[in-house]
Amino acid sequence: MLPCQKNCPHFFEGCHKACGEWKIFQRRQADLRRQIHEARKKQKELYAVDNMLIRRESARLWR
Repeated sequence: MLPCQKNCPHFFEGCHKACGEWKIFQRRQADLRRQIHEARKKQKELYAVDNMLIRRESARLWR
């Protein structure tokens, strides 16, 4: 089901293929997915740095 079916007064079957509002909605969703992906990637990078620093400090303490 398309999210606009309940809210759009101009809805008819298949209209999303040419609808400007639908294209804007799709673009916003893609941007949001991209932002989430980038945030998760950055978080993984930070965790990797944290792990490296913790391991380095642990090795130093056990010498």
